[in-house]
Amino acid sequence: MVAIEDFSRMVSGVYGAAAAPDRWASAMAEIRAVFGGLTAAMIENDGVDRVVKSANLSDDAAATYVGYYRTIDYVLSAVEHSPVGLVRGGRELIELQPRSEFDADWMRPNHLNDGLFVRLSGAGHTTSFLVAGDRTRDDFDTPERTALLDSFIPHLQQALRTERSLRNHAVGREALVSVIDTVRHGVVVIGMNSVVQQINHAAERMVRDADGIALHSGALSASDPVAARRLARGVAGALGHTGDRVRRGDSLLCPRPSGLRPYVVHVLPSDDDGMTGCAVAVVIDPELIPEPPIAMLRRLYELTHSEALVATHVLRGEGIRAIAEELSVSPATVKTHVQHVFAKTGTHRQSELVRLLLSISR
Repeated sequence: MVAIEDFSRMVSGVYGAAAAPDRWASAMAEIRAVFGGLTAAMIENDGVDRVVKSANLSDDAAATYVGYYRTIDYVLSAVEHSPVGLVRGGRELIELQPRSEFDADWMRPNHLNDGLFVRLSGAGHTTSFLVAGDRTRDDFDTPERTALLDSFIPHLQQALRTERSLRNHAVGREALVSVIDTVRHGVVVIGMNSVVQQINHAAERMVRDADGIALHSGALSASDPVAARRLARGVAGALGHTGDRVRRGDSLLCPRPSGLRPYVVHVLPSDDDGMTGCAVAVVIDPELIPEPPIAMLRRLYELTHSEALVATHVLRGEGIRAIAEELSVSPATVKTHVQHVFAKTGTHRQSELVRLLLSISR
């Protein structure tokens, strides 16, 4: 069960890697950790050869795969011939050639005998993504992980498109922002003087709305005083103004005066050639993530229709009494449904339930 903070960290990681490709390894490491797998990777196939874009494999596993086993990887071959965006489970794919050389001599010795796989791009130059684990402990391709990957696929695809556009046109900071204007999250480039240098359309809309995010004297700020101080510290850390030898950013919530769910803000250092010494802030609006459909909640967590309906109202931020009035039931009945939802989803309070529901929303 993944919190919105973890999901948004994965999102900001792949967008950061699109601008600075040397960060793909750290982005994959974050994805692997969130999914609870042993490795995460993207593999490109230009029609002639396969290239491992990024992975978290042991040195021996990586060397033997690149040196030989990539040529007989029947699992990846099946993924590369799947429809774009279709998530496939490891059990199904491995059973295509059980006890084959690739299965017996590489996957099983490296405990990579289950996972989730998806083809991200179309014909000509195929990129596939996988996150793999060990089936000897538990089945890896659970409904929860499958739903999480479904939600994450559009971000992986957008990051790849952004990276390819930057590579093909050898662009700098201004063109970078024009490319990422297609991203629905706010992206802000901050210079060494802490002043905003570039801002995409989504971030401009957030600033105009004046609902938690603002520009003060050219600097990105938050309307909430506590969030403003933390954001300033995060920017200073990402720019290297704190005296630490390692530049580091921060992740925080920015409350909104309107009462809508807080913005999730990630501040990242950037060392890309076109953005040397800058910081990048990614602002994610949870309100843009639609509520999960009732049918999916029932399927994932075996909720009744009434329990799933109450869960979606909780996600909207409605209180017990308001939910009871809207559904024409008693507050005691709503409380009972909420307790059942907590028990079935493994959450203990409404804030945890909201984070879970946001993480599986599409």
